[in-house]
Parts: sequence; structure tokens; C-alpha cells
Amino acid sequence: MFFNSDDNDHFEDFGELDFSEELSIFLKDIKGGEIENYFDLSKVERLTEYSIMTENLEAALELCRYWLSNIPDSIDALNKNAFVLLNLDRTSEALSVIDKAILLSPNDPEPLLMKALILDNGGQHKEALAVIEEVLIINPEEEDYLFAYANILQASGEYRKALDIYLHIVDKTASMGYEIVNLYQEIAFCYNIIGEPEEAVDYYKLALDQDPYDANLWYNLGVIYSTLKSIDDAVEAYEFAVAIDDDFFLAWFNLAYSYSEKEMLDKSISAYEEAIRIKPKDLDSMHNLATVLGDNDQLEKARDVFEEVIELFPNHIPSLYGLGLVHESLREYDKAIEYFDKAISQPEGCLEAQHAKAVLFSKLGRIEEAADAFEKALVAEPKDRHLILDFVRFSFETKQFLLLEKYLVSIKDSFADESEVYPELFFYLSAVYTQLDEIGLSEKYLKIGMKVSKKTINKLNESLQKMLTEFSNAYFKTYRNN
Repeated sequence: MFFNSDDNDHFEDFGELDFSEELSIFLKDIKGGEIENYFDLSKVERLTEYSIMTENLEAALELCRYWLSNIPDSIDALNKNAFVLLNLDRTSEALSVIDKAILLSPNDPEPLLMKALILDNGGQHKEALAVIEEVLIINPEEEDYLFAYANILQASGEYRKALDIYLHIVDKTASMGYEIVNLYQEIAFCYNIIGEPEEAVDYYKLALDQDPYDANLWYNLGVIYSTLKSIDDAVEAYEFAVAIDDDFFLAWFNLAYSYSEKEMLDKSISAYEEAIRIKPKDLDSMHNLATVLGDNDQLEKARDVFEEVIELFPNHIPSLYGLGLVHESLREYDKAIEYFDKAISQPEGCLEAQHAKAVLFSKLGRIEEAADAFEKALVAEPKDRHLILDFVRFSFETKQFLLLEKYLVSIKDSFADESEVYPELFFYLSAVYTQLDEIGLSEKYLKIGMKVSKKTINKLNESLQKMLTEFSNAYFKTYRNN
């Protein structure tokens, strides 16, 4: 819905006044024809505005019709009628009504403004810009018109131009308090979109100085902090958001994710449970909860939640894979392989499950099955660093040096430029050629690896150090000589 009573200055603020009973009686009188001989304009205006502000749009529409039946050329009635039709998603009717108002009063900026908003809401941003520019010719410094112009620019993707207009309005009206919170929000949004999140943080903070109990502001600030990888600040912002609005699903979800990034797993679990309380069958919340439960060694609970997810979403690959990992951790290896296979068999496939199955087969001593699984994984993703390391470790432990040479050379050759190759690949090749008694090739690839990486043995993965120590004397000979 386009309507936002908090942001609209075109309608009277009724505060705590309640005209609902008067409105109900008046509508009955209109339908019963009991007030045909008397038209009270001030009463109709008041009840129409009250209906709009309380989002009783059907009542507002009925009042506009009554108003126009008595004063067909009322620009105010036509404008309000168009506004109500817009919020009822009756765009073509809204345009027809507002065009009549423009025809009656072509130099009145209010109907032109309404037409621009209708066009913009309908996705006709170019046409909306043309109309709002007519408005600004009539009154170039009116804040409402500038604000609408900036909003339409933003909807058109012209974020830098929109930002300049918002900042201009702030310069004009900062001391007057004109919709300052909304302006700060829009400025922050534009700064974030154009890639200046630090500026966005500053303006969200300015908005919160004006309205510290706005949960959406805290949430938006948290999102920016998450983007900046400032996780502590993100957590604080999301915590404020959910403290203000306990049913704020996205804030709970992001808070849970941020807690998990900080390895505060118990809090992450509680926050995901709150998100699921609000949206009981939300796929991402349930999957993430199961994952965090697994990370927190609550394996039986993780298994139960993954099973709930799969019952609701049978083909959800990450949950099929995740349930396989949980079964593996529970030493239920046949079940683990079953779920890895279910993930792999989905149309999109699952490299992670293929990789995990290969490692599990290796751990179980099922060498031929492990080799087959590694081969399939490498065909799917020949450049995955962790996969290559596990494949190298498996091949060395099972002394399959010719198989390893074949794949390492193939992987190396798949890179467009030698400088882009993972340095470890050259070290692996060096160790392989040592075992194949090809010392010249061993030293060649060792030197290339040293050149590409400019690393010492102390910077390599510990398990890799151990493996190379055991299998490649040439590596250390050359390393000492250099």
C-alpha cells in the first residue's frame, strides 16, 4: 500500500480524537438518502480526512463520491479521491480522476504532485519525473515537492541525484524539523546504495537521535553494520530493534545470524527460536537453527530440526547435506551417506555433499569408493582449494601417486595464468614427483611454488607441513638451499 499516515503532511492530525461513531452514522445517512437537502462541507472534509488517516479507505471513497456529487469541480475532493483510489490499487481510475483535476486547475501543483506519485507507484518513473518537474517549475523550493522529486529519482535508480536533493532539503529545513527523521533515513539509504555505508551509519544515528524508539531504524542500522563486518555494533542495533518490537522477524533472524558469527551459539539458538515463533515454517530460520544446534554439539536436536525442514521442504539441498553431516557426527555412517546421496541427486547437485562423502569413505577405509567420489567432486569443481587438499591427503595416504599427478596437472592447466594457481598445487606436485623419483620435476615445481607464494614452510597448513615432511625430502633440500 502506498499510504503512510506517519509521513503525510497533506492531512490533518487528529491525535486521540475518535470520529468512528460519527462516521458510521454519517455513512448510513448518505446511503439512506436522509441528508439530500443539506451539504455540510466542513463535516465531509473532516470525516474524509479522518477516514484516510485511519486507513478506512472504503469509507473515504464513499465520502469522496458524496463530496463530488455535491461539488463536482472540487479540486480538493478530486485530489483525495485519487489518493484513495491509488491506495486501493485502482491506478487507472486514480489517473482518470486526477487528470480531471489538472484540467480544471492546470497551474495547481497539488494535482500534478498526485499524478506524479500515481505514475511513480505504477512503475512509470520517467513519466513521473516529467510531471514532478512541472510541479517544481511552479514552486521550486517547496519541501514536499522536492521530497517527492527525490523519492521518484530514487525509484528511478538515480540515487546520487536523489541524495543531492535530500541533502538540499536538510540544509533548508534542519532547524525547522521538517520530516527530518524521514529525510535522514532516505539519505542513509542512498549512501548505502552508492557504496558509502559509513556515511549511511552517520545518518541513521542522526535519525535515531530524533526517534530512538523506531525499531526499523535500529534494524537498518544493524544491516549496515553487518555489511561493514562490525558485528558487535550490528548485534547491539538488532538487540535494540527486538527490544522495541518483540515480533520483528527480520531483526530476530539477523540477530541470530550475528550471534552465530560471534560464536555465541546459545544466544543464536534462542534468537532463531524467536524468529520461528513469529514465522513457524520459515525455511531459512529452521535450517539455520539446525545448523547452529549442530555446531553447538546438540546433535539430536539438530537432527530433529533438519528432519522437520526436510518434511516441509523435501528437496532442500543444504538441509539434506546438513542432516548428512549430523548423522556422520553421530557415527550413523550409512544414514550420513544416504543423505549425502539425496543432496547430490538433486538437479542442482551438491559439491559439498560429494566432497563430504569422499572424505567419509576415506575415513571408513572404503578406498575405491573414496577415489570415485573424489573424482566426481573434482570434475564438478576442479579448483576448490579444500577439496584439492583433502584429495591430496587421501592420495598420499593411499599411495595413489599416478592418479594424483594426473589430477594435479589437470587442475594446474585449468588456470589461465600460472600466477593465479594456488601455490600449494606446486608444492603438492613437487612431493608427488619426489615419490615418482622425478627429482628434477620435483625441484622445478617447488621453486615455482616458492616464487608464486613467497611463503615459507611455516606459513603452510599444519597437516600439509606434516604430509610434505613425510613424503618430500626434495622439498626440504631445496627449501634449505634457498
